[in-house]
Amino acid sequence: MSTAEIKSRLMEQLEDRFVTWAKGRPDIRAAIVIGSRARIERPADAWSSYFNSSLKGHLERSCGRLQILPASFVVGCEYWLIMTKKLRRGELWTASIMNNCSMKHLLLQMLEWHARASNGWDYDTWHGGRFVENWADPRAVDALSNAFAHYDKEDIKNSLSATLDMFGWLAVETAHHLGFPYPSVTDERVRGLLDQYLSEETETPANDGA
Repeated sequence: MSTAEIKSRLMEQLEDRFVTWAKGRPDIRAAIVIGSRARIERPADAWSSYFNSSLKGHLERSCGRLQILPASFVVGCEYWLIMTKKLRRGELWTASIMNNCSMKHLLLQMLEWHARASNGWDYDTWHGGRFVENWADPRAVDALSNAFAHYDKEDIKNSLSATLDMFGWLAVETAHHLGFPYPSVTDERVRGLLDQYLSEETETPANDGA
């Protein structure tokens, strides 16, 4: 069974479990499936994400526990997973934009935090990445040459891996300098999942979901 088939089955099981859970909650009046899985035109495929919204908002309160993780780590995981999904579909344009633009904004933020955590919070990191070659950690500056990709599937995969490596050690060192715990176990699981997806070669699904 392919990864896409496994994920599709897991999504069906997740929906069934959610419905069972919601029926047992007196504070849940309604639940709505949103996003690509609610679309009729260009319906969801095996790589589409699953989103639901409860009328009571109970899930929003539950998800507040995610705030114990660094915000950039949570957002980064979301971008990495979505970009990997786009790449697996063969959506090189979207994957390129996410890789070379959206993800690099997150990387720049981590570069700035790392520089300030290492050199004092008043350390000047300029703005918008200006003079990054001068104020960022020299190791990171050297690694940036592999972090941007051409419009090519293999190059995007390689640059994603390079970006993950750089973001990882920057985040670990930043957390250490600031005295914050780093979610190493979660990081390893996410990285393992991404590596698994990127190492597998599957046919592009017939339907393009989000």
